[in-house]
Amino acid sequence: MAWVDIRMRSTSISPFVALAKQRARHRAMSSTYALRLVIPHFMKHGVLPNKGKEKVTSIKSKLESGKTDDVEKECQQLVATATEKGCANCDVIVQDVINIGISLVEKKQLSMSLSLMKWAINLCENISDAELKLKMLVGCGEVAAKVAEELFMNNLKDQIKDQVFPIQLDLYDRIKAVKSSDLKLKAAMECEGACYLGACHCYVENYTPEARFLESAICGMDDEFGDDAVKYKVYGGSVGVLACINQGKGKHKEAVELARKSLEAMKKAEDYENEK
Repeated sequence: MAWVDIRMRSTSISPFVALAKQRARHRAMSSTYALRLVIPHFMKHGVLPNKGKEKVTSIKSKLESGKTDDVEKECQQLVATATEKGCANCDVIVQDVINIGISLVEKKQLSMSLSLMKWAINLCENISDAELKLKMLVGCGEVAAKVAEELFMNNLKDQIKDQVFPIQLDLYDRIKAVKSSDLKLKAAMECEGACYLGACHCYVENYTPEARFLESAICGMDDEFGDDAVKYKVYGGSVGVLACINQGKGKHKEAVELARKSLEAMKKAEDYENEK
């Protein structure tokens, strides 16, 4: 993610170079705490209507063959199946839509991917299980973050500001509003949402707003996980985004310390992953 693409003004900011290299190995946070917790066996624990299964198969087949003309329409129809009477597996369809959204990003169909995420986000409101809802909302945020990264790489900052930022802000508010008895999961999901939102600020170089939402989310993980917070990449990634925001505000000393803290956390998280 591009929050590590920092315009260094002196060699004293060297920790950011290492942070950028470390971050590159964890592109798109695909193995964060949030995504590792997404249940991989949805299809075994809920029967998706045949109509929905056929639609998913059709969409995936078209994406693999490079035919994207009718994909958006078919995705709309897929989402519509989740609201049909008797369909109680919205989470299954949301997960399918998220996977399709990722495939669309890989095909450079960024606008279509964002449209899908908007539908998926609204569909999340029909998920009654708080933990599943949190995971699906964060999954939508990951797709939007991938879109933002692609736009940034093509210097399309206005599109990030106008199209991606509102989605991440909406997602963060929705994640905060979910009431969950699993306080650790809630803290991790909120931290991930704050990380994606903070990254948008960095992408468009909008450092004016206070970063209290990100600081609060990081503290939330500290409170719930204690010393174990550093085992999860979402923690180190969020600290890294906070470092970027401080750098943008001219708080170089604070930024360097946060960058070092982020590097240490990411290294510990990597070691923890390798031990599993």
